[in-house]
Order: sequence, then structure tokens, then C-alpha cells
Amino acid sequence: MFETLAEMTGKKAQDILDEWLELVQINLRVLRLIASYREDYQVVLLSNASAPFLRRILERGHLEMYFDQIMISSEEKLAKPDVRIYIRMLERTGMQPEQTIMIDDNPNNIEGAKAAGIYGVLFENAQSFEEEFSNILARCFGRSKDQ
Repeated sequence: MFETLAEMTGKKAQDILDEWLELVQINLRVLRLIASYREDYQVVLLSNASAPFLRRILERGHLEMYFDQIMISSEEKLAKPDVRIYIRMLERTGMQPEQTIMIDDNPNNIEGAKAAGIYGVLFENAQSFEEEFSNILARCFGRSKDQ
């Protein structure tokens, strides 16, 4: 992706990547949520972002520790919302679809997860998600995070 942009703009791919990285802002509230859920649940990052870009973000922010597994579409040769990537994630992690919650900010990706039998939740912002997560756990698993 960055090579294509480099060809189009005449800039170096690394310079474009560095410029993009400068625009990234990590939502600390979301990180705290992930950390708190990881105490009791397996947390997997499944992303359609460019692998070099995402790997640099994860490395730069020391974010790998927040996830039990990281799956990037370009490395998997499958992308959300293709149902096969969700099935691969389930196989790789040993999770059961009926015990899995997919959180994404793209409704199409939620539909792909649902096609794999996974409960899908549309993420709009950290505050509303935090308020709703206990309800989601109760609906999916009959318990709250605190149980």
C-alpha cells in the first residue's frame, strides 16, 4: 500500500508510513477496557489495516501485550467481512462461536462475524461501549464482567 502511494506521490514509502503514524492517536480508555477484559477473557485483534502500518503502531505503542493473538488480514490473505477469516480465528484460538463476541466499528464486519455464528457488537465510542458491555456479557453468557 505504501509503495503504491510512494509511486503516486513521488515520496518514499517509509516517509509516508511515518507521516501516517504521526496521525495515530491511541485511545487510552479503550486500552484500559481491553486490559480489564483480558483478565477474564481471551482478546484477539483481528484487523484489516495494512500489516506494516499496524505492526509499527503496535510496536511503537507497546500494544502487543494487550492481545492474546493478533491477526492481520493481509498476512492471513483473507479480510473482514469474509466469514472464512472469523472461522480461522476461531480455529486458531480454540474459541467457540457462541462464546465469542466480535467488536468492530464497521457494520459489514459485524455481519461477517454473525455469519460465522459470533455475536457482533458495533463499537461507536468507548463510553457507550463500557456502559453496555456488562449487558452484552449478560445477554451472551448470562454473567457480568464482575462475576
